[in-house]
Amino acid sequence: MFLLILLFGAVSFAGAASEANLYFVPSSGTYEKTDEFTVELKLNSQDSITSLKAYITYDPAVLSIESFQVNEAAFPFWLEKESVPGLLKLQASVPAPGFQGEQTIATLRLRTQGKFGDAVILVDPSSLVLNSGDEDVLRISSFSAARFVVGDASALSQAQVFLYVGLVVALILCAAVLFMMVRKRKEVDKK
Repeated sequence: MFLLILLFGAVSFAGAASEANLYFVPSSGTYEKTDEFTVELKLNSQDSITSLKAYITYDPAVLSIESFQVNEAAFPFWLEKESVPGLLKLQASVPAPGFQGEQTIATLRLRTQGKFGDAVILVDPSSLVLNSGDEDVLRISSFSAARFVVGDASALSQAQVFLYVGLVVALILCAAVLFMMVRKRKEVDKK
């Protein structure tokens, strides 16, 4: 029985397609408002990949794509290369047998839009990566996103100054109240 399970598992595993991953490098960072930085969209697969549809979403109030370059060596035939606010659309193919391994698909030049907070770019769930058998082998995971923190060093230091000033004022008020209570107590004790 054990031998049957082992054989069945081996046959099932041999017939299964490998997974492909689309991910960003770097996947995190901290930038000030209106900074420009570069992010690479990468594809990694042990299966032979022949085509992809990669839709990348982001909040255009926080980020903009200033420019992008696709890797025509990895994918010589590009059906779609379009950037609209909030969405980058990429579709490409390569003749069989395709390629295996890791490739940079596109290099994105991003700019923060001056809004503080999180700037997230995601591989949209409608994206596809097809192997030579036309099977979608894309696995969307937490690695299919990148998160960047947008802040302003001078604004952060101003907030810290306001916090410290508030604490000092609160301490002075507490000391004044305590002094008045001690003074009142001494007056009561004298009577």
